[in-house]
Amino acid sequence: MSATTLNKALERMGYLGRFSSHGFRSTATTLLGLLSYPENRVDLQLAHSKRKKDSSRAPYDHTKYISSRKIIMQD
Repeated sequence: MSATTLNKALERMGYLGRFSSHGFRSTATTLLGLLSYPENRVDLQLAHSKRKKDSSRAPYDHTKYISSRKIIMQD
């Protein structure tokens, strides 16, 4: 699913110009920060991870901090 798909759905729901798919990331980052979650966990959950340039595995490894990331998603 692309950002365009989400933006079109939001437009059809009447949110054109008031909210965008990127707004979900912004909202999640703000709320999780207010809940005192560590920044690195939030970044990983939102796929804004800081990957090592020499690691070919990093883009495919979604298991880092999985236990705490599950809690974040449940909250």
